Amino acid sequence: MWTSDKKPGIGQICQALRTSKVRKALYEYLCSIYPRKALIPEISVKTGHSSTNLKGAFRGDEKSFDPEASLLHLCLGESEKIGQCKRTVEMFGATEWGVAILDQLKDYERNVKKTDRHSLSLSLTLSGLAVTAKKPTEAKVLNDKARNDTV
Repeated sequence: MWTSDKKPGIGQICQALRTSKVRKALYEYLCSIYPRKALIPEISVKTGHSSTNLKGAFRGDEKSFDPEASLLHLCLGESEKIGQCKRTVEMFGATEWGVAILDQLKDYERNVKKTDRHSLSLSLTLSGLAVTAKKPTEAKVLNDKARNDTV
């Protein structure tokens, strides 16, 4: 979902960062050096990820990284080509907006519980007794307890 000023919503950004460790590490590093930009080899050393994976996370590469979840598409990163010694190098950095929403992203992640994302309530009916649990392990414990209570 995109906001009215053509920027992605906070939920879409969180989902993209949650699904890729490389994308999240790249975003956090670029925010930490803002307003400076860095070359891929420097980012690779600092984050511990390969240059191919970093470029894929930044732009999307159709194989491993979804282009619609890339930092560039989400308006979190920007690149700049600079001519140096008869060749062109590309510098990568965070956008001003990307750095500004970093705190909002952390608050959003804190407020969304893992149980909200990863498990649904399980309802078990046992001898006319309804047993509800949030985790499968809790369901087994409650299931055993319900059996003992009915005997």
